[in-house]
Amino acid sequence: MLNVQQLLACDLDQVFADWGESATLLEVRQQYNVESGQMSETTFASPISVLRGEDRPQLIGEISATLSLTHRLVLVRSETLPDLKQVERARLLFEETPYEIRTARESNQAGLVVLECVRNTIGDSSP
Repeated sequence: MLNVQQLLACDLDQVFADWGESATLLEVRQQYNVESGQMSETTFASPISVLRGEDRPQLIGEISATLSLTHRLVLVRSETLPDLKQVERARLLFEETPYEIRTARESNQAGLVVLECVRNTIGDSSP
């Protein structure tokens, strides 16, 4: 398993060259049309390289299906991201799976941003 603390002590260029994985940052910008009263969204896709942590599933409820949230922490080079407030309104597409970005904060390691991402999963709970 990848020991993140050891990696952070290395040169970031080499770390991302060796361990980085491709993802897509989906920036969502909303615009309000005063005349029509309609809200529209435009999505801008930007390829980025990430260091991902493990998925941590969390069971939410059970009815005829089970809803679970899967949390994932992701490290991204700060130079590849727009303003952190914009990132918190974006989504991360990783391995063709969309994640909502809940928080974006500067890491203790200079040049890195920690993204807390969440994915909703609905599964069949019947035996």
